[in-house]
Amino acid sequence: MQGLTILLAVCLLAGTAAAETIDERAERIKARRGELVVPFFGDQPDPAKVRQWGLGPADPRDPWPLALLHSTIPVETPETTPRGEFRRIGTQFVWANSSFIGFRPGREFVIDAEVMQLQLQARYGITDDFEAGLELPLIYVGGGYLDNTVERFHLLIGSEGQRRQYLGHNDYKVFVSSTRGTTSFERDFGLGDLSAFAKYRFLDGGTWLPAASASVRLKAPTASTTNLGRQGWDLSLELQVSKRIGPVVAMGGGGLWGTTDGRYQDVRFMHYAAQGWLGLEVGIVPGLSLEVHSTVRTTLLDETADLGAGRYYIVGSIRYRKAVLGADVETWFGVLENFSEQMNTADIGFILGFEVRF
Repeated sequence: MQGLTILLAVCLLAGTAAAETIDERAERIKARRGELVVPFFGDQPDPAKVRQWGLGPADPRDPWPLALLHSTIPVETPETTPRGEFRRIGTQFVWANSSFIGFRPGREFVIDAEVMQLQLQARYGITDDFEAGLELPLIYVGGGYLDNTVERFHLLIGSEGQRRQYLGHNDYKVFVSSTRGTTSFERDFGLGDLSAFAKYRFLDGGTWLPAASASVRLKAPTASTTNLGRQGWDLSLELQVSKRIGPVVAMGGGGLWGTTDGRYQDVRFMHYAAQGWLGLEVGIVPGLSLEVHSTVRTTLLDETADLGAGRYYIVGSIRYRKAVLGADVETWFGVLENFSEQMNTADIGFILGFEVRF
């Protein structure tokens, strides 16, 4: 009996010590990361700990079926992972629908597909201002389930439906026809290309100055099939800027992207592309924020370069952060909508993300 009492006492002390360790770790992570949400409602954080960036935008990249074959410049803030800590050991799920029929002299485009992506990403802080990471997507391209939902949404907002009446419901058909020939893109499921990246924050920001960072990203041709990537090596150079004004964070950035292989059968991709984006994030209550941002990307296909067909999206999301067992846990939900002709863009998409920092 005495031995059992001693064992229970040891377990209790160990549990207390572990709980204290978890609490201390949570405080340390919070202190190093700083306060990322200044809420309109609720307790206000210490101004000395407030950063010039927020929880950040939801970033679905470009879920258009043909955009999967090359890199998309990410949309993110200047935040970097503190030294010796992991960030974004987690996933983001993107589900997007594309539907378009287009005819031009000597060219025809049919894009009717759904894309589901599970983006796996890990980052590690080398210094407080410099991080490196890896990203690997798991991708499905095929028919789907969103056609009726998209049609109802377009009816609600007064859109004309973007020629969906000429395509079957939840079918799959993707091809590009030109004077070079006709190229079909098959249904597929598997791993996309592996990307490695590094990011350096060279400006923390302050009363008048914004925070700013620069990053470089390299995509290797490692996809499980040529329908999901593997079109040469892609290199991108990126810039991120953000500035806080009370509970509001203004953010933006851009970058340049290039590839060593711009060909897929008879389709020619551009060997370079550019992107710019702008957004706002607003703190609501402690740990909860809303954000909206828009992106503008240059055309991806050589077949549409003379048409000035860029890629334009608007994304809105809600994001929540909470300390759990000594780690920061974040979840977010967002919606993507295009505001351009769908020759080069997905029509509508949904984003669900989960992230752990420790």
